[in-house]
Formats: sequence, C-alpha cells, structure tokens
Amino acid sequence: MLPCIFPPFPERDEFDIFASMDPAKEVGGDFYDFFLIDQDHLGLVIADVSGKGVSAALFMVISKTLLKNCALSGASPKEVLETVNNQLCENNKAKMFVTVWLGWRICGIGNKSKSKKQEVLEMKELTLEASLAHLNQVQEFVSAELEKAACPLKARLQIELAVEEIYVNIARYAYHPGTGSATVRCEIGREPLPVILQFLDEGVPFNPLEKKDADTTLPAEAREPGGLGILLVKKSMDLVDYRYENGKNILTLRKSL
Repeated sequence: MLPCIFPPFPERDEFDIFASMDPAKEVGGDFYDFFLIDQDHLGLVIADVSGKGVSAALFMVISKTLLKNCALSGASPKEVLETVNNQLCENNKAKMFVTVWLGWRICGIGNKSKSKKQEVLEMKELTLEASLAHLNQVQEFVSAELEKAACPLKARLQIELAVEEIYVNIARYAYHPGTGSATVRCEIGREPLPVILQFLDEGVPFNPLEKKDADTTLPAEAREPGGLGILLVKKSMDLVDYRYENGKNILTLRKSL
C-alpha cells in the first residue's frame, strides 16, 4: 500500500524523493505517502496509527486513502486534517487513532524561516554530586535562568516541579548504594524557542519513559507504587526524551514559554 517504486516521478528532474519503512511486526500501521497535488506542489504524509498488527494496518489503509483523496480535492492541509478527522471518528468503536504530519509549500516555508535569525542564549551547565543535599542548588540554578528569560509564572512552576522530580530520582537511584556526579544543563532561547533542560548521569542505565504511567483513575490505595512523578513531568512538558549514550543517561525536557 505504500509507494515503493523509485524514482516515483522520473519525468521530473527538479526534485527527487525516497522513503522506506521498517515495521515493528510483520504487519504494521505506520505509513508514509507522497503525491503531486498539481504540477507545482508535492504533498507529503508521515503517520503513525495506534496499535500494531492487522487492525492497525486496516486503519492505515483507510486513513491513507482518505488523506490522499481529500488532499487532491484542493483543500488546504488544515481542511484536509479536519475533514479526515471527522470521517475517522464516525463508527470508530475501537477508538483507534492516527497521528499525522501533512504538508505541501514546504520548501518555501523552510527558506523563509531560514532567513530569520533565531537567537539562543548561552547554554548553562551545573555539575555536582548527585545528592539530595544539593537539590536547593539545582533549583536555584534553574530558577535563576528562568528569571533571566522572564519565564511566565505557570511555565516556571511546571518546570521547577519537573526539575525537582527528575533530580531527586537521580540522587536516590542512579548510583545506589554508591555516589556519583550529575549534570544539569539549561538552555533558553528567544521566542519562539523553548526552554531545554538536560539531566546527565553515569549511573545504572534507566529509561523512566518505559515505566507504565500511573493509573490516576484509581483511588490512591489501589494504585501501584511509583510512576506518578514522571507522569506529571510528561503531562507538563512539551517533550520528554531519553537516551543512553557514551555510558550516560541523558534525559531531555522541552517546554515552550
């Protein structure tokens, strides 16, 4: 169902395109698509269907077809997504969904943005022993940077709460029962760039994003212990990303001001 003949438009020499997908299972629901809207515009689609297997693949076929048909009708990307969203909501008892990136007039937008200077303030870094005794020092470090950027109160409180949650976890568990260092990095850009925070340690490899989210629909006494703190971080930040690189746990938080 996905484009697999390359080059797809051999008669067009002003651009080239290639794509591939490696499903997690033999049958997957993620997909990409590209097609000419007209002689001057190429439509691009990258999408991720909820779930895996045959049901996801069937939902992918429906989504892919609706997106392309609506795009070729002359609608804008905004109108395409609104229309297809309404169509997919009809008779969707399984409550499946698809996350979609859709666009065309992309080179022009990219070139226009390229000409704008995006000013980023200097990234500040603090390295100290990963100890609860240094929590106040970490909080003061981040708070000072947020204050310099005139961070709005709501975003500031969310960021400070996230910083406390992540640093306390590192201090308690990263090197247990020993000790080691932790590094906190803070980068704040001018609008529309976000606050970017990174936490680095050389402790036991641990991805907090793999932990199952706490079920907040259950009463407190019925919930499994743990998971609530990282859930609050994920809910309050625009992006939470983890990677293990060169012997270090690296957790990145991103929050738009």
